[in-house]
Amino acid sequence: MLRRVVIVGITPYLQGRVGGVASHMKNLERLTGPIAGVEQKFVYTEINSEWVAKAPFVFHRPLGMANAVARLAALPSAPGTVVHLNTSLHARPIGAYLALMEVCRLRGWPVVLQVHGGRYRDLPTSGPARAMWRRAFEGAGRMGIFPGPMWEELSELGYEDKMCRLYSLLPKTESPVAAEEGPARFFYLGRLVESKGVLDLLEAFGQLHSEFPDITLMMCGSGELEGSIQEMLAEAPWGDAVSLPGFVPAEELGGLMEQGNVFVLPSRFPEGFPLAYLECGERGMCPLVTENSAIPIVFDEGVEFLALQPTVSDLLTQMRIVIEDPALRGKIGRAARKAIHANCVIDEAGKLYKSAFEEALAQTA
Repeated sequence: MLRRVVIVGITPYLQGRVGGVASHMKNLERLTGPIAGVEQKFVYTEINSEWVAKAPFVFHRPLGMANAVARLAALPSAPGTVVHLNTSLHARPIGAYLALMEVCRLRGWPVVLQVHGGRYRDLPTSGPARAMWRRAFEGAGRMGIFPGPMWEELSELGYEDKMCRLYSLLPKTESPVAAEEGPARFFYLGRLVESKGVLDLLEAFGQLHSEFPDITLMMCGSGELEGSIQEMLAEAPWGDAVSLPGFVPAEELGGLMEQGNVFVLPSRFPEGFPLAYLECGERGMCPLVTENSAIPIVFDEGVEFLALQPTVSDLLTQMRIVIEDPALRGKIGRAARKAIHANCVIDEAGKLYKSAFEEALAQTA
């Protein structure tokens, strides 16, 4: 019987911590309701203390990982324990995570290994990283994997029987935006880099603004293009219709999301399972999302999102559609919110996590 879940991953409480895994870790603290009666313990792989902050940065991760291994080893024995490891499929963290898994093996605790990003094919072909990751996959009781390319390649490696779909967790908001109200208010959330398609988005928006002067665009994030975009907007006749709040702390992001009713993600590179889509879609925005992602695998194109090709011409086409058809904006926004609630909102998605924990535990019985 499942009695305790030990959750291991990066701490979301370091100053300036951003990113999908950090948000996910914070939301895991709210699983108490969906898995009622199960004790939760958290072991963080970084140390939030002044003495670590004063050490050279190169020592931060090793110190944190060593501390996590020691803390996991020091936990008292308890029947019905499952350990939930959260990481990304990159070369750097795997050695430390194998040490954590070895502690679990010695304690008799099954592991649910949730992989939040990265690709096996991108690991170095020379060196031990691929072999070490294979060892981690083989030692896991269950593997929480996003749909899409990662799922496909790990299936080809022979791990499909261990795999289950565990999505990033989101809290439920009570007051969604009404996407059909007012003019189209486009909202982008992500890094301001060329591979994200932000320059294409600006070009398309500028062309459309001359025809639809009431539309607006907010681009939340920072990156190497931030300065050049600011210069572009200072010269563009439509520049006042675009706002660049820069990096926005998670606790302030919700207020800005309320100002958008169409989420746009025009990335040129494969996106995997983008958290920004989930966050904005859960708010009721109508999503326009790159088709080069796992979104079409989970959600219905034309019903729960509109697919984008990474070109200015397709951005113009799809953005024009939602500008001219407010009713469609509202319909897709409501459908996206409903679908995301079924897969990712804590109260519902928590049931998927509980099932994965129980299945891993059953294998050791």
